[in-house]
Amino acid sequence: MNDGLIPSVSSPEGLLLEEERHLLIEKGIELPGGRKQKLEEQQLLIYSILAKPSQTLWISYALADGEGKSLRPSVLIDRIKRIFPELEVQSDVLQERQHQLSMISTPTSTFKHLVYQIRQYLDGTPIEDFWWQTLYWYQWRPDWQPIMERTRQALFHSNLVSNLSNPHVKSIYPQPFRSSVSRLEQFAACPFAHLIRYGLRPQERREYSVAMPDVGELLHQCLYHFAQEVNRKGLNWSNLDHTLCDSLVDSIMDDLVANYGEGIFASSYRYRYAAQRLKRMGKKTVKAVVEHVQKGDFQPAAFEVRFGDGGAFPPITVELPDGSTVWLEGRIDRIDILDDGDTSYVKVIDYKTGRQNLRLDEVYYGLSMQLILYLQAALQQSSVLGRSNLKPAGVFYFHIHDPLVQTSEMIAEKVEEELRKQFRMKGLVLKDVRVIQSMDHDIKGNSEVVPAAINTNGTVRESSNVVAEDEWPMLLQHVTDTARNLANKILQGNAAIEPYRREKDSACSYCPYHSICQFDPLFEGNQYRYLPSYSHTKAMELIRKEVK
Repeated sequence: MNDGLIPSVSSPEGLLLEEERHLLIEKGIELPGGRKQKLEEQQLLIYSILAKPSQTLWISYALADGEGKSLRPSVLIDRIKRIFPELEVQSDVLQERQHQLSMISTPTSTFKHLVYQIRQYLDGTPIEDFWWQTLYWYQWRPDWQPIMERTRQALFHSNLVSNLSNPHVKSIYPQPFRSSVSRLEQFAACPFAHLIRYGLRPQERREYSVAMPDVGELLHQCLYHFAQEVNRKGLNWSNLDHTLCDSLVDSIMDDLVANYGEGIFASSYRYRYAAQRLKRMGKKTVKAVVEHVQKGDFQPAAFEVRFGDGGAFPPITVELPDGSTVWLEGRIDRIDILDDGDTSYVKVIDYKTGRQNLRLDEVYYGLSMQLILYLQAALQQSSVLGRSNLKPAGVFYFHIHDPLVQTSEMIAEKVEEELRKQFRMKGLVLKDVRVIQSMDHDIKGNSEVVPAAINTNGTVRESSNVVAEDEWPMLLQHVTDTARNLANKILQGNAAIEPYRREKDSACSYCPYHSICQFDPLFEGNQYRYLPSYSHTKAMELIRKEVK
């Protein structure tokens, strides 16, 4: 009787919400039992089971599942304890020896428990004497010798990777060393995953389908071509209306979809619907982008700007301790500029199809350097951008998606307000009220454009994700130093299986290479790199100390 099993957690099924079901039932339409009815039926069934016994009722619950993960007892256990306060819980944990003895049964079923106990012993935990007798039994069974040998190898397997030799480094990482920022972030997350992805470069078999990377690429292209059309037609961003924007998106998406993936979007009704949904996402995204521009004084100045060999901007060059140079390359989705007298404020925007935030402690650890280094690339190119004195105004992620609005007030204005909140950008903004207001003229309290808020007395609210003017140079310097350290470790051959872990997140969460590295904390030498989480203020304090 465990939580989630009795009573069971009902999963959302079907197309209709519970409120929609009630509405249809009130209209006289017959529907099968909904979530509420199933819950009532389940309560009745539980009551019947508990009330039937005439002499004895045994109730049990598991403390852990088959993999050792802890489980919670059902809420009914607490209720029964309150009704019968003199009941005693007989726990196998309190009778551990008897519990372990009960694990010894058939040779096959006992063996996995024996291996676990031996692993516990090797890790420094004492085990019961009868497990050694059990091990002795297996060792003298000829038919178990092959399995015992493999088990011995596994128990004493260290799963460690030595550094690459200098010749190997030069063979898989061509010189001069060129790297994207995301590549350095991958190394910061796990050196071994970096080796697999960028050194050995295995390729997953490409299926004839549309995946999230395809959606992201198409919508990136849509935004780029939209900006190109606005510039080609000589249109002013401040005067764009929704009708014109929708018309441009329709035309752009029709062309992109027709020429994508050997006509996959015309191959089935499913993909035709996907094309329509892409178009809808494109329209919502373009509408939000245009509204952001129209709400402020910043104007889009450049799109899809490549920095690197052959790009519009040169690469960011980072000198290593041995005198060699690393070239950092990338693509900036959008650069907006505000001209304010002799000073021009720059903000860099990166489009993401996945929801992504910018935490300063992740910047500190090198896990999220992309936006800061993109800003660095833009600030170094005042002549290319046609300005003389460039200053940072902010760096932002813009989430490309098809948001669903949840509000009880189905008023058009309320729905539009909720939609605008869904498109609010994440990132870091300059701690300057005038600059923030230049990004959002209508700001009253929380901005609907950037992650900042202004108090009624005209000051920046403490909860805002802001960086002071004197802190930006430190932030830029720290990220450059971090990039240098990471690149240096790559070229020294570091390929350790050392994924980071921070709170509930880890480098292994979405890693496709687990079957290659076989990382397991039970193996000797396989441990996470635990990274403490820091507040915005504490992370900035650590960055300031390191730079100074």
